Amino acid sequence: MVYVSAYRLGGSDDDILYDSMRDRIPRESYEKTLGMKLKEDRLRTFFGYMVLGYMLRKYFFISEYELIYNEYGKPYIKGENIHFNISHSGDMVVCVVSKCENGIDTERIAPMDRVNIRGILKHISSENEAKLVLSSPA
Repeated sequence: MVYVSAYRLGGSDDDILYDSMRDRIPRESYEKTLGMKLKEDRLRTFFGYMVLGYMLRKYFFISEYELIYNEYGKPYIKGENIHFNISHSGDMVVCVVSKCENGIDTERIAPMDRVNIRGILKHISSENEAKLVLSSPA
C-alpha cells in the first residue's frame, strides 16, 4: 500500500507548532532546519518531517525512528523496510510512504504573462512554433 498525505502551511500557529512540536521529529532533522536562512524553508522542511512522523505512526505503528543517509544524501528509516519521499513548494508539503521505492513531487503553479513567455519561447522553440503558441488563447 502507498500512503500520501499533504499539509498546507500558512496557519497563524505554524511558528508555535514549530517551537512546541520539535521533539516529535528526529533531533538531527530539527537541527537541519535550524541551519536554514529562510523561515519558509525551515517551516516547509519541519512540517515535511512532521507529516512523515504522523504517517509512520498512523500506518506503520512506528513512533520513534532514526534517519540514516545513503552516499547521495537520500534519507532512509534505519532498520525498517519503509521508503518515503517528501516534497514542498510554496505553501504545500506532501509526503509518500510505502514498503516499496517511491517518489512524489509538488510544484507551485504560477501564472506566466505573455512577455515572459516570449522570452522563453525565443530560447526553446522555432519562430513558427513560437507564433503558434502566442496565437493560442490565453
